[in-house]
Amino acid sequence: MFPWLILAYTWGSILPGVIIARYRFGQDIREKDNPGASGSWRQYGPAVGTLVGALDGVKGALVVLGGLALSLSSGQLVLMVTAVIAGHNWPLWFAFRGGGGLATLAGALLVLSPVYTALGIGVSVALALLYRLSPLKRRLPLASLPAGACLGIPLFLFLTWRSDENTVFWATLMAGSLIAIRGLQMLNTEKKG
Repeated sequence: MFPWLILAYTWGSILPGVIIARYRFGQDIREKDNPGASGSWRQYGPAVGTLVGALDGVKGALVVLGGLALSLSSGQLVLMVTAVIAGHNWPLWFAFRGGGGLATLAGALLVLSPVYTALGIGVSVALALLYRLSPLKRRLPLASLPAGACLGIPLFLFLTWRSDENTVFWATLMAGSLIAIRGLQMLNTEKKG
């Protein structure tokens, strides 16, 4: 199992946002913004942001598909999802300065529970739009999608807990904890900068 966790972490450490910014724009996006989908969207526009988000999502999906193909247990899948998120958030290849992990988690969860994931993403996006338009955005300056996910992820956890989807619940809880920790780090960095 341990080699698969290292592989998942290493796979998560590949950041499309950094790679695209370097080769397409000759920049290190981490000097301006976070290297995930949201930062890529802000720095290079919707097309690049969408591409980065899709590629980050594929990262998470491939880890789960690989785990399923290897017939890993529920607990092992939870650890694999957690490892790919850890790799994305604190990437070995990019000085441990990564993205927030939301798109990578969404990709993993789309494989594990497509219906609840679509519902959770829909709620997160709707809340992100409301947050973006609200006066709260000026008082608590967060990126809109992570702000929406602050309520979307707990809803998702509630739905999966109620439906006995234990693998999905625990993967979301553990990976969501890493996302929350990374979000606090990014918020702290923004306040200092």
